Amino acid sequence: MKNNRICTILSPFLFLLLPNLFHAQTPEPNDLVLNTADTTGGGVVPRRLAPTADGGFLTAGSDGLYGYLSKMSSCGKALWVRQYLLGDETDLNSAVELPSGEIVAVGSCRNCAPGDSTLKALVIKTDASGLLLQDTTLGNFKYDALATDVLLTGDGKIALTGQAVFAAFLFPNNVFLAQLNTQLQTEFFKTHDQFYYDNGHTLTQTSDGGFLLAGRSIPALFDPPQAQVFRTDAAGNLLWKYSSPQLNSQFNDVVQAADGSIVAYGDRMVDTVSGRD
Repeated sequence: MKNNRICTILSPFLFLLLPNLFHAQTPEPNDLVLNTADTTGGGVVPRRLAPTADGGFLTAGSDGLYGYLSKMSSCGKALWVRQYLLGDETDLNSAVELPSGEIVAVGSCRNCAPGDSTLKALVIKTDASGLLLQDTTLGNFKYDALATDVLLTGDGKIALTGQAVFAAFLFPNNVFLAQLNTQLQTEFFKTHDQFYYDNGHTLTQTSDGGFLLAGRSIPALFDPPQAQVFRTDAAGNLLWKYSSPQLNSQFNDVVQAADGSIVAYGDRMVDTVSGRD
């Protein structure tokens, strides 16, 4: 990517709310606003922001047929941008920095697995400057899959979630949870289901080493989605699952509070006429 494209990853604008670190008595934070035009006509889609050990940030997203990663300084200055094309099309949805400084990002790629032209969940590893070192794919042969979120576990492994289609009739899919080592070798790949279509949007690790997968589930082809959480142990085995009774809802984030309770956050449609959430 040319240097004059670097700032397009902030499209259409990025707000970073930075607390005033030097004046602890200041009641309100300072706002740092970075506003940069997207010269690609809407082609750049940033999807996830992740902190780095040096106080900076990684962003993951897509730029047309390419997935991209970028590194920003602690005050939002773009330091580098890298594009990736594996197969015919690549998207990146989330990224995490390893203790080594290397970066792991997840997303999807089409026609990127041997003998398989479908969409596959993609995991890539790069060096600290974004140069591609290694990649691997996950999913059922000849069926679509994609990865949506990734984290570094407490014992230094790579955990990711997403969804994987498993049958041809109406293409039902399950949520998956996978764990890889830092060499991108798969240690386990577990799928979980509640309804006909189960989508994992976000992932977090619990204090006991288990995982929370949050997203949405759809009972049948034309049914409204319902917000969904799956709780697993450290090996990815299901402990419990919860479906919100609210229709047209989904969870976009999930955390474990200090007291051990689970808090999931999302949205639901409350006005079917205007489509307001």
